[in-house]
Amino acid sequence: VDDPTSISSLNINKNHKIFLVSHGFLELGNAPWFIKIKNELIKFDEDATVILVDWRGGSSPPYYQAVANIRLVGAILAHFMMALKFELELPNLDNFHLIGHSLGAHLSGYAGYVTQRDFDEVIGRITGEKLVGIIKYI
Repeated sequence: VDDPTSISSLNINKNHKIFLVSHGFLELGNAPWFIKIKNELIKFDEDATVILVDWRGGSSPPYYQAVANIRLVGAILAHFMMALKFELELPNLDNFHLIGHSLGAHLSGYAGYVTQRDFDEVIGRITGEKLVGIIKYI
């Protein structure tokens, strides 16, 4: 985000899908499932770009702080996607697909919200997966 001109050196094929995958609470960017989903997405479309959103610095306890952090990380992700759009000279964000697990699903949704609210752009697809559980609100 600090150096958008470096995007041109990433060799992103703007005519194919751009996946942005986010992990959940207490997870790291090198979790086995995280690497596996990257590999499977590349198998699905070898010309696709897969960006793993490693927000480990914000996904740590306490849980309520991690929940609050998704707003900041989601906003940063929205700005990053707009930098990609601008630097790659994309007409829209139709090829973008955000995939999030657990709090990463919420992060992806918030990134979509900020993208629409602040930039009047719509992301092509957002997929969220949440493990079923009980959350106790105090």
